[in-house]
Amino acid sequence: MLERTEKAESALDGAQLVRFDDTTSRLAVWHGGVTINIYNSQTFDEITCFSLSNEIGEPCSRDEVDEHISDIFGTDNDEY
Repeated sequence: MLERTEKAESALDGAQLVRFDDTTSRLAVWHGGVTINIYNSQTFDEITCFSLSNEIGEPCSRDEVDEHISDIFGTDNDEY
């Protein structure tokens, strides 16, 4: 149980945006940079991560990241 708690703390520490997909029990976590991490919400094991930036390589706004996560979670793509 402690390992899961430590993984959760590590994954969520400093997060600026966290979204939960109840269909697949996944968490999307964004810390404000260009990387969005996708975790299994029960184990907090990382499933995948991806980058999202504007045309000059800077992080997108919180609203843009939130919209992209909604799009990802709205698909039937098992990769995420």
